[in-house]
Amino acid sequence: MKNRRSMRSTRPWPLARWFLLPGLLLVAYLAAPVFRLLAASPGHLWSTLMEPVVRNSLLLTFGCALLSTLIGLVFAVPLGYALAREHFRGRRLLMALMDMPLVIPHPVAGIALLLLFSRGAWTGQLLERIHVHLVGTVAGIVAALLFISVSYLIHSCRDGFREVDVRYEQLARTLGCGRWQAFWRVAFPLARRHILSGAILTFARAVSEFGSLVILVYNPRVISILIYDRFNNYGLAGALPVAALLILFGFVVIWAVSRLEGVQP
Repeated sequence: MKNRRSMRSTRPWPLARWFLLPGLLLVAYLAAPVFRLLAASPGHLWSTLMEPVVRNSLLLTFGCALLSTLIGLVFAVPLGYALAREHFRGRRLLMALMDMPLVIPHPVAGIALLLLFSRGAWTGQLLERIHVHLVGTVAGIVAALLFISVSYLIHSCRDGFREVDVRYEQLARTLGCGRWQAFWRVAFPLARRHILSGAILTFARAVSEFGSLVILVYNPRVISILIYDRFNNYGLAGALPVAALLILFGFVVIWAVSRLEGVQP
C-alpha cells in the first residue's frame, strides 16, 4: 500500500492539467468583472426590480425576446433539418448568408434594418399598407432581435438533427410512418435537447441585444437601452443595479443550458 501511495505521489501531472493552469487565469479574467459588478450593489437589486420603469422594460425585453425566439423556431427547425440531411447546390452560400448577423457589427445591422423598413423604402411602404410599422415600435424590436439571434438557433437545430441517425427515420417508415410522422415521432424528439438549448441561447442573446436597437428602436426602451440611459444620466450608481439583474439572468441561462447538455461538474 505504501509503495502504491508513493508511486501516485511521484507520478507527474498529465499535460492537460498543466494546460489548465493558464486556462484558469483566463477564466478568472472573465469572471472578475462579473463578480465585481454583482458586489457593487447587492442591496439595491430588489428595490431596482420594484421600479415601474425597470419592470416594464424587463417585461418588454423578455416578451419580445420570447416572441422572436418562437418565430425563429418556426423557421429554424425545418431549415436545420434540411441542412443536416441534404447537400444541395447553393448550400454553402445559404449557410454564409445565415451566419452574416454573427460577423457584422450590430449597429451596422440596425442601419441595414432601418434602410429596409423605413418609410422611404419600398418594403417599408408595403408594410405600411397592411398597417405594420417596424421603426420605433415593439414589432421593430422583435424583428431586430430575430435578425440578430436566430443564427444560433439554426446552428443548434442543424447540429441536433445531425446527431440523429437517419436509419431511425428509415426504420420508422418501414413500420408504417409517413415522412412527417417519422420526423415528428423520431427525429424531432431525439434532437429536442439541442433545439431547446439553442432556443434558450437565442432567447438570452435577444435579451442582451443593444447595438441594432439603438438605431432601429430606441423607444420603447428594452433593458439594455435603459442601462445605457441610466449610465449616461446618473453614472455608475444608476446603471449598476439594473446591470446586475442582467448578470443574474445570464447565470440562470448558463446553468439551464449546461443542464440540458448534460455537462457534469
